[in-house]
Amino acid sequence: MKKVFVYNMENGYEYDPYKYTHLRAYHGTRCIDEKSFKAEGIRTFSNEERKEQVLKMCDLLELGTMQRKCVMDAFDKVCESYSGAGSLSKVWLSCTKKQLLERAGHYLIYGSEFIIAAFNNGLHYFDNLASIGVPTIIACDVPIDSIDTNIWLPSMCDGMNRGDMDVCFPVASVKPEDIVGFEYPTEIVDPYTQRVYHFNN
Repeated sequence: MKKVFVYNMENGYEYDPYKYTHLRAYHGTRCIDEKSFKAEGIRTFSNEERKEQVLKMCDLLELGTMQRKCVMDAFDKVCESYSGAGSLSKVWLSCTKKQLLERAGHYLIYGSEFIIAAFNNGLHYFDNLASIGVPTIIACDVPIDSIDTNIWLPSMCDGMNRGDMDVCFPVASVKPEDIVGFEYPTEIVDPYTQRVYHFNN
């Protein structure tokens, strides 16, 4: 029987991974195609798939030929710099929505660090990314047995016991059936400006 632990920063001391089957967690993204998450879940992408995403963003932003070339040249260099980075082979999740809204809002406002780097290195700015897509928090019920028990699960337990906001962890992927909801926040702290970003659809 499925039993989900939902961390609220006050009940962390109650968390015993052996008493629950799943842990509620959240993934932040600047969503352009929600249907893909419902069909495929949350997963990592190959460089070729990332390239297709960046080209689609260039189209949506109506970039000119030279701007597009600058972004794609920067994309190739970012791929090289990220080569071998273990973080790109994992899906990162937070145990609190508060972390995504107040500490890691760039995922919701602009997208991943990878996308931000490609546009910033190519155009020397990336704030135009906030004009496409919708800030989206995807709620997931993550099976406990999909979380690394050597490092991440003990670290998460320690953080929850302290009532930390910043409790996050990586998994290989999140299956579509483990996604339990989508939320669309309208006020997010931008970590780059420290100002509150307001989304008006």
